[in-house]
Amino acid sequence: MLSIFRTLVLFALMTWVATIGQSALAQTNNLGTDIPTAGSALTTPAPSESTQPTTAALPFDLRVSPSVVELAMKPGKIVTQAFLLTNHGTIDQQVTVELRDFKSQGIDGLPDIQPDTNFTYATLINSEIDFNQPFLLPAGESQQLILSIDLPEEAVEKDWYLSLLMLTEPDLSQTVAGGTNGQKEIVSQGKENNQSETNNQDELLNQDSKFAEFDQFSFSPPETRSQTLTKGAVAAHILLRVTSDNQPQQAWKIQLKLPKVIDSLQKISLSPVVTNLGNSYGTPQFSLLVTDWRKQVILDQTGLPERILAGGQRRVLAQQPQKEDPRSLEGIPFVFAPKFALGPYTFRASIADPGGGSPEVVEETVVALPFSLVGLVFGIWIIRRIIKKITSKKDRQLQTID
Repeated sequence: MLSIFRTLVLFALMTWVATIGQSALAQTNNLGTDIPTAGSALTTPAPSESTQPTTAALPFDLRVSPSVVELAMKPGKIVTQAFLLTNHGTIDQQVTVELRDFKSQGIDGLPDIQPDTNFTYATLINSEIDFNQPFLLPAGESQQLILSIDLPEEAVEKDWYLSLLMLTEPDLSQTVAGGTNGQKEIVSQGKENNQSETNNQDELLNQDSKFAEFDQFSFSPPETRSQTLTKGAVAAHILLRVTSDNQPQQAWKIQLKLPKVIDSLQKISLSPVVTNLGNSYGTPQFSLLVTDWRKQVILDQTGLPERILAGGQRRVLAQQPQKEDPRSLEGIPFVFAPKFALGPYTFRASIADPGGGSPEVVEETVVALPFSLVGLVFGIWIIRRIIKKITSKKDRQLQTID
């Protein structure tokens, strides 16, 4: 009787330990596959022609190109920039163009458009279009907006972050089908404007920095304008650097916010935050290097190049490997996920100086200890102690009966 009882208890204990071991193994294996790390890439199978969805034209579908413009100007110079506004929707739109300031919103760096602007050096040089004056943009038509910036000699050298905001509402007085009332010819840049752009090439200083597009924004409408569900907005953002030498002072602050101690089977998803302490916007060249106590490299990833406005901050994402054009990337998290970590690990985040100076470097140490395995061994020891006490009690009872 006693031997049967011992056999059942030992069988139950072995089953429990095997279950825990399989769970730990599955967790360890998943650490390297759930989120791509250096050396892997996200791949999505291309849909077949039969499965590709067809999209119908929307009533409101207004688009502007380019969506982001970087300009560097000397005081006393003039620059023109053309924007193409297209109504891809199915109804005519009354469009009102406004110039406003924008600032960086939160740690994701989205533009937050302000109610107005203090920048007084910009005008629209279209013959029939002006700021804050509505014009008709028929469905399927385009309109070119030509922005002229004329800086005085005494202009302060600083950054201006501007949004060319197009507010729209349906034009219910016009006949959409078959009518030509209210249609405007597309304004094109003639010989004079083309010559102006050619003359201004030496005034546009260094505009070849890589950056990710602003594809979202928020804005605060004026209190005097009623808002309805039929109204919409689209914006083009202008990063204007007023400078005589185009040598902005760059200074960065890096925050990693890492735990001091982790479990050996625990993964870490990092969200580094970079703050721009300089006097102008910039694109930090961020990289993260993780080494163990033997100085072996565990993780080496480059950050996605994205602009950070002066005084703003942004969460940095990792750049996917095996991509040639960084402007087309979608960022992925920095993930530290070895199969079994043990001992100290050094996390070194750095931002390179384009001018060849010393990089900004932050180092933090994380210690990995096998808490889960120690807990498992301790649990097995406790169970063995309990079984031993139970069997000893049964033996004494049997001896007493005998």
